Amino acid sequence: MPDEPHEDSFKITIEGGGLSMNRTIDAERARVLINILMGGAASEPVVTKGMGGLHQPQQQQPPRSGVPISLREFLNEAQATNWPAKITAIGTYMHDNEDRPSFTRDEVRTRFRQAGEAQPGNFHRDFAVTIQNGWISEDPKNPGSHYVTNSGRKAVESKFSGEVKRAATPARRKPRAAASSEGDQGGGEE
Repeated sequence: MPDEPHEDSFKITIEGGGLSMNRTIDAERARVLINILMGGAASEPVVTKGMGGLHQPQQQQPPRSGVPISLREFLNEAQATNWPAKITAIGTYMHDNEDRPSFTRDEVRTRFRQAGEAQPGNFHRDFAVTIQNGWISEDPKNPGSHYVTNSGRKAVESKFSGEVKRAATPARRKPRAAASSEGDQGGGEE
């Protein structure tokens, strides 16, 4: 059969919405397609015959002057100044520059040291705030792994504009009123 895959080729089938398509593709295109289907970005231009020619992914850009950007430079360029912004920028850096579509909390934590950053004082809270902002999300197919959402990518691209910065600041607790201390024995925070 002419459409059977060879050792270095793969047969793909797409069905649904009134469409039924069977194709045999080479290993490189299969790798790119699998990456896209798993939520990543195409790592290089994909040539599609009969469907509009060349598709250039937007996420990855070649490094300036052939020198890769460091995580420290990326954080500076993103203007990530608070912990949720830094967590989001680190996840974006891992995706775009390390070909890591998802990451764990511990992987993000180790990147702070690599960037010459101090560790957040309450990393778990700041990570939770980043999730509450909608900038990262847990991967439902891989519990414990997270990815940067479209909102997170937009926040990085906007260099964490004023509106975004306000959303990233954890809400502060209101101090307890001294007058309502019927059951309070003075054990509160000062």
